[in-house]
Parts: sequence; structure tokens; C-alpha cells
Amino acid sequence: MAEKNFDKEIDLLKDRLKSNNINGLYLFCGPERYRKSSFINSFKNQFSDNPMPEFNIITFDGKETSFDTLLGAVESYPVMADNKLIIIKDSGIFKKVKEEDKELWSELFDNIPDYCVVLFDETEVDGRSVLTKKAQKNGMYIEFTFLKPAQLTSWINNELKKQGYTISKNALEEFIFRIDGSMGSGSNEAMKLIDYCGQRKEITLDDVCNVVTKSLQDRVFDMLDNITKGNRKKVFSILSDLKQKREEPLKILVLVGNTISNLLKTKVLLNEGNTNIASALGLAPFVATKYSQQCSKLSLEKLKEMLDKCAKADAGVKLSSGNPWIILETLLIELSAK
Repeated sequence: MAEKNFDKEIDLLKDRLKSNNINGLYLFCGPERYRKSSFINSFKNQFSDNPMPEFNIITFDGKETSFDTLLGAVESYPVMADNKLIIIKDSGIFKKVKEEDKELWSELFDNIPDYCVVLFDETEVDGRSVLTKKAQKNGMYIEFTFLKPAQLTSWINNELKKQGYTISKNALEEFIFRIDGSMGSGSNEAMKLIDYCGQRKEITLDDVCNVVTKSLQDRVFDMLDNITKGNRKKVFSILSDLKQKREEPLKILVLVGNTISNLLKTKVLLNEGNTNIASALGLAPFVATKYSQQCSKLSLEKLKEMLDKCAKADAGVKLSSGNPWIILETLLIELSAK
């Protein structure tokens, strides 16, 4: 099933915030926490001019707060203001809820007062649950997913411009490749670049290489690049560094498998004469170029063999009591064997 696109809902949310027409029910979730937090702060800013914002912006820990307490907050009138904002963080009710509580929440969703904004800020949501569907019907449900590579590239470029900085095309491409794909990581690394460059307003590739921390995905790509080059010493140097940084071996293994899977897909597409790898795989053009360059060093049969070894290692970690680091190290030895 194709992943739902929430761009229309986000555009509608922007319109509501701009017109200050925000009362009602909201359910926010998704892995892009920076963007989600940015919108929640925009909600709070709508109430900052109220005479007594401390009484009209109320945040609850959903796991520690009873339904009756939340209901009382919703039903009580704003203090010296026309409306109030109630934020409920990680209630968990959209993933698992007691059967006897479903009716209580459902009735609340049907009866949000006109003066109230009720915003659920959730880490996990089951889109199939009754309460999720109810919230979507009665209010606005938005899953904040990671931006597409082109969107993230444009956003970073604009954020740097706002601060008076320009960045070269190859430097921006390397920047995007190094971060983990999130706006939070991009924002943090952009600020590091700005601090590093100081009064010099042009950011170069050398600046990015000197300052921007490589993401785990980028380090895994480096490992596979050195595997194709037969540089086993460098492969295990990178792995040792990841181990010292307390990265999870299963996470590394999954990324190795995903990267090899993308290399295999790229190889198949190129063999079929399809050179539009970026569009076919949903990658940024410069990332697709890196995949094309790397898979050119490996045969189709070799890539299939490597992917099969990853699947067996993945099963070994999940289904056995073996040491996951040893399983991962054994896999890298096998992948780098000629």
C-alpha cells in the first residue's frame, strides 16, 4: 500500500494558523519531530498574546494524566481569553486503549468546545484504530514524515540563505548525503557550519567535510564502498568507530541490507537501460549517482549473493541467541571476500 501523502493537510494547517482559525481537534504523529514541534510551537504562539497564557496553554503527560483530569481541562473555560490550547503528549490511546475507555474518548472527540484546541502529540499511532479514525473524521490528523531529498535540499538551502549564507551545489549535496534525512539533524549541522564559517558567507565543500558529522547511513555507505575496493582494514575501522559510539548492531545490519538492496535495484535498472535511477527509487539525483557508481564495481550475481548473506545474518540476529556483533562482523568478512 502506498504511503499516504499529508501535504494537503499541512497546507490546510498553514492556512488555519495564518487566519487564526485553529479551534478543534488535532492528532500529530510521525518521525519528523522537528517539523511537528515547529507546528506545535506555532499553535503556542497563537496564544502568547493572551493576558494569562500560563492558564490557557496547558500541556499534559498523556501516560500520567487521567481521562477525568483531561476532560476537566477541556470543559473549563479560558481565563480572560477567547480560547485555550490543551496539548496531550504521548497518550498512547491511538495505538492501544482499553475497550471501556474507547467510548469516553470518542464522546470527547464529538464534543470539543468551540473555545478549545485539543492537540495530541503522539510518538506512535495505529492508523487502523477506532480512535485514530474518529480523530481524523472530527478533526485533523497529520503524520509528519521525513521530507523527500529534493524538499530537504531546498529547505536547507533556504535556511542558510535566511542567515545570509550561500552554499555551493556540490557542498549542499555532500551536506544532504551526510545527515540522517531529518530536519532536526539538518538544522543542527547547518548551525555548526554557520558558526564555523563566521563572517565568511560562502560555504564550500571543504567546510562541509570538516564540520558536518556523517550519519550512520553515510558511514554504512562508506563501509560498502570499501568492501567493493577490497579494503577490509578500513571496513573494520569504520565498524570499530560505530561500536565505540554505541550504535546498535541490528540497526547497522538493516542499513547494510537496505543499501545493498538499493544497489541491486540500481544495477537491474541500469541493465534494463533505465538511467533515471533517482525517480525510480525516490532518491536525490546525487545519491542515485553514488549508487550507480558503486554498483558498477559489482556484478548482478555478486549483489544478489551479498543481499542473500544479509538476509541470513538478519535472521541469525533475530532468531538466535548469538552475539549480534559477531554475526555482523562475520557478515562483513564474507561480503569483503573476493
